[in-house]
Amino acid sequence: MSRMKRVTIQPVLNGFVVEVGCQTLVFKDIQTVAEELIRYWKNPRAVEQEYLQNAVNLQEAAEAIPARS
Repeated sequence: MSRMKRVTIQPVLNGFVVEVGCQTLVFKDIQTVAEELIRYWKNPRAVEQEYLQNAVNLQEAAEAIPARS
């Protein structure tokens, strides 16, 4: 299993900004933050890939996805 990256949670006016390594995510409620952190804890690599592949801003995310050999 891969290691988790550093996670920082910042509450803001309308939700939470969560930084995982060099990626930044935004969530509307703490329940979703907690559920996603549990998923990430169980399988960091799979959750990271899922978020990168389903990113809203695909062009920026594509730069972060490692090239396949």
